[in-house]
This record gives sequence, structure tokens and C-alpha cells, in this order.
Amino acid sequence: MWLTQLLERNRQCFGDRVALADARRSLTWAELAHRAEALSVTLGALGVRHGDRVAVLSRDRVEVLETYFALGRIGALFVPVDPALVPGEVAEITEHAKVAGIIGESELLERLDTAPGTAGPDAPWRLSFDDSRHRDAATTSPAAAPASAGEEPVVRADDPVAVLYTSATAGHPKGVVVDHRSVKDIALGWLAVAAPPAEAVLVTCCPLFHGTVVLTLAHLAAGTTVVIPGSDAPPKDIVASAQQHRATHLWLVPETLRALLDHLGTHEDAALPDSLTEVLYGAAPMPVGLYAAAARTLGCGFRQVYGLTEAGGPFVTLAPAEHPDPHGDLPDALPVGRVIPGMSVRIADDAGRPLPTGERGEILVRGDGRMRGYWRDPAATDEALVTGWLRTGDIGHLDETGCLHLLDRKTDLIIRNGRNVYPAEIERVLRRHPAVADTAVVGVADPVEGEVPLALVVLAPGAQVSRDDIMSHLAARTAAYKTPKDVQIVETLPRNSAGKVQKRLITA
Repeated sequence: MWLTQLLERNRQCFGDRVALADARRSLTWAELAHRAEALSVTLGALGVRHGDRVAVLSRDRVEVLETYFALGRIGALFVPVDPALVPGEVAEITEHAKVAGIIGESELLERLDTAPGTAGPDAPWRLSFDDSRHRDAATTSPAAAPASAGEEPVVRADDPVAVLYTSATAGHPKGVVVDHRSVKDIALGWLAVAAPPAEAVLVTCCPLFHGTVVLTLAHLAAGTTVVIPGSDAPPKDIVASAQQHRATHLWLVPETLRALLDHLGTHEDAALPDSLTEVLYGAAPMPVGLYAAAARTLGCGFRQVYGLTEAGGPFVTLAPAEHPDPHGDLPDALPVGRVIPGMSVRIADDAGRPLPTGERGEILVRGDGRMRGYWRDPAATDEALVTGWLRTGDIGHLDETGCLHLLDRKTDLIIRNGRNVYPAEIERVLRRHPAVADTAVVGVADPVEGEVPLALVVLAPGAQVSRDDIMSHLAARTAAYKTPKDVQIVETLPRNSAGKVQKRLITA
């Protein structure tokens, strides 16, 4: 029961130190351990038992992580739900997971009533964070509280701890089942290479309902203070949180970093604290120009995080010392880094056979950190797991130093007249145009060539450039078969909560 061990260890070692903080409250490690234990008793009184699934529907706040720890103590599984989903989408997840109940913010729980039957027969109860039963749990002595299920359940390393639904950039979300061993192994492997000190303060701008929460849990394992401004917090709130808590680490996606830089550049009184030593970024590709601008502005180290919900979270990292000098010559793309201890990576062909160093193929990963499988979907599990290796769906290669380079998503590959076209290569060229702030390239059907690239471009503020100018920029820098058939200038690109472009929503 890794989560409970983590909590008890940090209560003993750092009891009076702040463990979690958001805009409303902060909790010391001693308080968090107490509240999680008391809440586990309350949940037990509601009938939650070992192996049950409980949906957590809330915006990012202290109570979300508190609930994860409480459920982990029981041996029940937390099922985070994106608070942006409409009632019908929430129903799809709760019914698929066969949840025993739903816990979360009252406003979001009340919204479910706008669609009769949303919770379904598999969610017999709802518990709001504002409910007296939840509030009383925080003030009840766990030792004095009546145990509703007899002795404390035995939670083993291979017991599932969560069903994490994917962000569904390619279709319907799938429930990724991870166990306590997965969370533990990823955390220990991550801490072995990233090594945040116990006195570190991490401001996390990544969702707590997403697979990115595993990195937050890894930092909590070190005793780090985690500050939660919210994944949808505006830049001014991120800056305020970082200043108030003297942040040492900042965890965000590239789009949040871009917005943060814009804010710092337009508000003379806005600044991140001089305590900041490291920016962690991931979940979506980092444009080299954005990294360089941020590194020059912030003057701290940058660490890339490459992970996958199915792989258990972050399993590859590019350390600050391995990033290029932001003041010097920059490469076309950044590598994603080296695999963490306890996990293995290799490059394979379509049949799963390993390829030599330097050759492009699908990235495979294995280790105790990877998922157990997809919830109630054995066919998808069998397709994803091949002789113990997880097929990531990403295309890349390993260099002679063991550094992993990411090329593109396998599903994004465009085959034009029999030739492979990787959208990420075209996107990198587009981002080198000074007027281009953001871009995405997708494949569209063509009666002659089968499939051709289509480029969507978001212009930088105040930029004025024509489609023909951008096409000329591409033609001078890419082979003819890679050059998009068309370029469309748009206001925004569709992105999910993790900052990834939802290419399936883009049409010609």
C-alpha cells in the first residue's frame, strides 16, 4: 500500500511541514495523514470496500489528492474524471468503470442532475466536499471512529490503485488500470534521476485527473510541498502561487509556459521568485524556440518529462544539463531524454522486432511501472501489450548515448504516394517562421496522392503574413513530398486539458 506508506513516512519525518496547498487552504503532512485516514473511515461507512472504484469529480484542489490517499488506504481505486466533461460524458466513464460512488465538488455533482440517470445504477451515492459527512471526517479522530468494515484491509503491491481514463486524442477514452507497484516503481525511478530535495516546493499546473498526476505523486514521495493553483489557472495566479510559496519547481505543459511568458512580458510587476531552480514540462511537444525564450527569461534549469498513462506516467527525462544553451545554436528538435531506472525502452518495427540504434520505429516500454491493462477491454490490452512490452504508438529512435528522440505519433503518420510524411517535422519547420505562434499538421484524403498534409497555423499577436508567404517558407525548407497541399490560418487549435492538440477534431 504505497500511498499509505508514503503518507506515514512523511508524517513521521516532516509532520509540521506543508504537504499540500491551494488557494483556499494548506495542510501539513500530519494534517494530511489524519484527514486521509479519517476520510477512509467515512468512505468505509458508505460501503466502499477493497477493489471498489470511486469516481472523483472535481477541479484541482487539496481534497482531490486527499481522496486518492484515503481510497488507497482502503484498497479501493480512484477514478479521476475531467471536470470539463458534460454529464453524458461523465456517465460514460462512471458506467464503464462500474463505480461504487462519486465524490467531488458540489457544483459539479449537482450538474449531473441535468441529465437524469447520469450517475447510473453503479453509483448509488454521491459525497460532496461540502457535505457535513466530509467536513466531519476532517475533525474526527481516526482512532476513535467506528470501523465499518472490521480490520483494516490488506492492500498488496499488485492491487490496482486507479483507473486513469486517457485523454482520448484518437477516439473514445480507455480506462488504464495501474497498481500500487506501478506508482511506487515510477516514483522511485523518477526520484533516482530527478532527485528533488525534501524541502522542494512544486507548483503543479498539470491536471490531477490526468496521468500527469503520477509525477506529482512522485514528488510527494520525496516530501516535496505541492502547490495547486489549478490546471486552468491564469498566469497571474500561477505567478502568485509561486511567489507566495517560494516555488523551487514548476510543472506545466508548453502551452501554459507560452501563456506565462506572455504574461511576464506584458506585466512589469510580474516575476517568478528567485527560488525557482527547475521548470518541468511535458504532455505535449516543446517547440525549441519556446524553450530557448523561456530559459533566457527565467534563468533556471529545464527538465523534459516524457511519459504515457499506459506506461505508468513519466518514464523518460531530459535533465537540465542535457538541454542546449538557450543563447547558442539550437537544434531543430529536443530529444526527450533517457529512460529512468526500473523501466526499459526499445525501438521496434511493426512486427515488434527490435531495430538497431539510430533506426526509426515504434517506441516500446516495459517494467513494473507500466499498466496492468485497459479496464474491461481485453482486446485493446492484447493489442497494446506484446510479450511484456507496451506499444506506445509513438515513433522515434535511440542514439548511441541511449537518448530517446521522439518523431511523431504513429497514428499521425501521413502516407503520401507511398512515402512516409511525419507531421511533427513539418510543424518544426513552421515554428521557425517568425509570424507563427502555433501550428498543427494533419493528413487529409486526396484522390490522386491518397493522403496529403494540411497545415493549420496560428499567427503571433500582431503578425501579418499571407498564406503564400508561409507556403514559400515551407517549400524552401522541406522536400516536395512533405510540403502541405494547403495552409489555413486559424485563430486557435483544439487542445485538451493536457495541452495536446486534438487532431481528430481538425477537418479540411
